[in-house]
Amino acid sequence: MEIFFYLSVSLVAYPYTLHPLLLFCLSRFRPPVRPAGAEDWLPPLTILIPAYNEEACIAEKIRNVLAADYPRQQLQIVVANDGSTDRTVDILEELSSIYPIKIKNFYKNIGKINVLNAVLPSLGDSIVVHTDASAMLRPDALRRLAAYFADPAVGAVSGLYRLRPAGASEAREDFYWKLETAMKAWEARIDSTLGAHGALYALRANLFAPLPPGTINDDFLIPIGIRRQGYRVLYEPQAISEDEEGLTTGFGRRVRIMRGNWQQLHLLGDLLNPPQPWLLFFFTGRKLLRLIAPFFMALALACHVSLLGTPFWNGLMVLHVLFYLVGMAGFPRPVLLYAPHYFLSIQAAGLVAVWQILRGRQTRWR
Repeated sequence: MEIFFYLSVSLVAYPYTLHPLLLFCLSRFRPPVRPAGAEDWLPPLTILIPAYNEEACIAEKIRNVLAADYPRQQLQIVVANDGSTDRTVDILEELSSIYPIKIKNFYKNIGKINVLNAVLPSLGDSIVVHTDASAMLRPDALRRLAAYFADPAVGAVSGLYRLRPAGASEAREDFYWKLETAMKAWEARIDSTLGAHGALYALRANLFAPLPPGTINDDFLIPIGIRRQGYRVLYEPQAISEDEEGLTTGFGRRVRIMRGNWQQLHLLGDLLNPPQPWLLFFFTGRKLLRLIAPFFMALALACHVSLLGTPFWNGLMVLHVLFYLVGMAGFPRPVLLYAPHYFLSIQAAGLVAVWQILRGRQTRWR
């Protein structure tokens, strides 16, 4: 029971502690990832914006892209309207009389994955920047992403998704996002980053492989597919997109992402045949072990209960229970007290995702 307890605790802790440390150490043996081309290398870019009922932000988004520090004549904006039922289309048509916008209309809502499958193959061999309608780009974001594509070995580059400091929940999530950012950067330095931030990433359109119906996390499967073709997937944390969404409004989003992560387990076979050791290492530490963490937490608690009876195990149980009580209480400050709540919310999202999968619930990722 002691062995099972310590093993369970270790497997829960590994993806949040030892795995980041290993990535950091391994990345020190690789050269920093820098753009291969000159800073003034500015290839034509196609900005792809999937849109579903985005009347509140689509006009601001178009103006935001056109205000970028990038030659306007090198930009083509394509908005894929996924059957919007609000004023999104009307706004786009008004803007298209002023700005160079191509509108691809889908007259019923078919879901983001079907939109990408339909639109990306039609963009030829262009460099496509995929960006969410609600995510506003920093002026230099496009320039920073484009510079990497001077290297023909680069197939995709992810930018950084940043939550605007609009409230306490975003501030409390800051440490988690910084850790995720650092891990992506270390992965890219070692080999290739595992996935991208869906709010902003660039890819060579001719490397896109159609996604299976029902795919949730396209920003993971698309980069993985590009890496498996032999191209690197890099990360540029200075190419920033900003949005407003925190823990209070993001639990449903996290559940959908967790469902997408369970979807991705079939990739284990692909990563083993032929063997892709770096991607397998990244996937195990940042995806697989996080998914199964709630079950090892339950096993650790069951083992701990069976070990009660000595001062050591009784005292350790006090700390064990205290961790859960603090996590359920959700103290807003300090961060040290908030961390258990945030951690438990992730595990809860994972369990809800499993429950939805077992019930056969289908979710369309818009």
